[in-house]
Amino acid sequence: MSTSMEIVHAKAHMRTMIKKRKRLFRIAKETRTVHKKILLNTCVAAASSVFVYVSYRSEVPTHQLINTLLQQGKDVYVPKILDKKMYAVRLHKISELRASKKGIMEPVTQQMYGGKIDCMITPGLAFDSVGRRLGQGGGYYDKYFARYQDAHKHLPHIIGLCWQSQIVPRVPTEPHDTLMEHVIAL
Repeated sequence: MSTSMEIVHAKAHMRTMIKKRKRLFRIAKETRTVHKKILLNTCVAAASSVFVYVSYRSEVPTHQLINTLLQQGKDVYVPKILDKKMYAVRLHKISELRASKKGIMEPVTQQMYGGKIDCMITPGLAFDSVGRRLGQGGGYYDKYFARYQDAHKHLPHIIGLCWQSQIVPRVPTEPHDTLMEHVIAL
């Protein structure tokens, strides 16, 4: 059994490896295939409310996906960071987003949503076939998932979204790491 420090080092090594791999990968100009694959997912199709990350840098693009979900009449929630915690904020149109100090697009409103969400689409640096996820290292998503579960006694459907180059044989995990129900790799 690996020690906690070994897992921390393994995660750091994998983050470096995946970041290098992602730099070599060009983000697709055409995102219709991306959106079609996500929108055809049974969890997303059946959901009336969807939490989806706002893409940043080389992440799988989500701006058009967000617009499509809004056009379909779904309640769309996106992440907002306040006081080093991630919250869900309802988005009514993409123009409600502004760049944060770190350059990540976030909603301008600070009206946090604490209700139930049907489906969550989550980014990550790496995923494996079991649904383990390697994030950026800040723990924002895992802490949000833990707070959500405490409040609602269950987690919604959680989907990891990534490029095929981000799929690895095994992501090292710790007890607080949340498994994805599905991973969609493009």
